[in-house]
Amino acid sequence: MSYNIYKSDGSTVVIPDGVVDQNFNNSTANAGKGIGVQFVGLTSTNYVVPTAQNFLQITENFCGAILPPDNKALQGQLWFNKLSSTTGKLYVRISGALVGGLSNWKEIVVGDTTVVPGSYSAANITVDSQGRITSAANGVGGGGSVLSVSVVTANGVSGIVANPTTTPAITLSLGAITPTSVAATGPVSGSNLSGTNTGDQTLNSLLPSQGGNAGKVLTTDGSNASWADDNTGFVPYYIPVSTTFTVPLYKQALFSIPIINDGTIIVDGYLVGV
Repeated sequence: MSYNIYKSDGSTVVIPDGVVDQNFNNSTANAGKGIGVQFVGLTSTNYVVPTAQNFLQITENFCGAILPPDNKALQGQLWFNKLSSTTGKLYVRISGALVGGLSNWKEIVVGDTTVVPGSYSAANITVDSQGRITSAANGVGGGGSVLSVSVVTANGVSGIVANPTTTPAITLSLGAITPTSVAATGPVSGSNLSGTNTGDQTLNSLLPSQGGNAGKVLTTDGSNASWADDNTGFVPYYIPVSTTFTVPLYKQALFSIPIINDGTIIVDGYLVGV
């Protein structure tokens, strides 16, 4: 006759009479040595080996390199994933699903990480799939993060950004600059200036520097304005009769009296500009 045993959730497992039940044992795993639990039925003559095998595998948490199959493993079962004769990882089965493989298991972390204990300011951390902090370093506080950098073209200034999401490098280009206002303490020059002057609007602000140019007049060469000596003034001066007078070259055009080639004239009491 068979007998019943029960899982922790109350579901029934029937063990037939006279056999060693393999429902929770994968007999082909571990090079045919099997992995899992075997249940001995009543009147079975072969009960010593499977019973001892059960105790041994439970003690070593079903150690092996092959994952217990979904249709054999039980929820809550431990499995030690043997990576070598000296290393491995311990897992617990968290799901009773009949498919899913390793996703039904969760690693039980029993070892230390390499993170140095201590306090970290604005920490940069790395978390593994088990939720452990595997690295930590002091960071730089900023109250947020920049996802991307770009240049908005405005007022004649444009640009491009290399590596906008990692280490931005900005290159600016200048076109026809159209600022809404210009504040300057020195001269502002250009070939196409327009707008409203709301600053210093006196004539002095538009003239060339006046320092050291007292008594001079403003002149131009057709392109640029500058200061020059005042050679156009009329200074009344009486020249005695039959006196020879030398007229400066820049004033010769003012005289109606014939001027000799050497720049002199003979006047008879004229009032002339000298």
